[in-house]
Amino acid sequence: SIRRFWDKSTNELTLIAKQNLKSNKENKYKNLIIPIRASIINSKKYSKPFTLILDKEEKHFRFQDASDDLKKPITSLFRGFSAPVNWDTDLSTDELFYLIEHDDDLFSIWDAFQSLIRKVIFNTNYNQTDKLLELKLLDSLQKNIIKFKNKDRSFLAAILRIPTVLELENHHNPIDPINIEKAYNQLIKLIGESIF
Repeated sequence: SIRRFWDKSTNELTLIAKQNLKSNKENKYKNLIIPIRASIINSKKYSKPFTLILDKEEKHFRFQDASDDLKKPITSLFRGFSAPVNWDTDLSTDELFYLIEHDDDLFSIWDAFQSLIRKVIFNTNYNQTDKLLELKLLDSLQKNIIKFKNKDRSFLAAILRIPTVLELENHHNPIDPINIEKAYNQLIKLIGESIF
């Protein structure tokens, strides 16, 4: 997991990265060396890519002069799929949409879409449907279809792909497979009727 601590008074951003490896008495895992290709997205749509190395259970990375007009600097993580790991961040729904609109890394944009799609499915699964979120997701998908239809159709196929039930289980456990499948099919129908 990666969390942000933003000290507005000093303009310092701290990224707190943790790795969690399951172990048992017979098999204790050592910490992995995880390269995190990242950048900080600000209101001027400007990002400076850099690489962080997570080689401990927990590590703090500090950035000075991260001042911005946003409430908190937004991080674009694992750019270019820099490491094959599962992770979660503290980015809000609005921050994920902002990242999709302003980031220049296709993997980061795809991952933001996946996070939003999972939110919609899990909300539906728990009877907490957020119509505004659904509308914003559909609008963002439509904008990206227009943006990339003549540039990168493989990317379009990727962002329109809904996570499988098995993939959803990796992000939320335990789940009710029957309800998840209903929510999954409902979202596919919604996308199909709204976009195509």
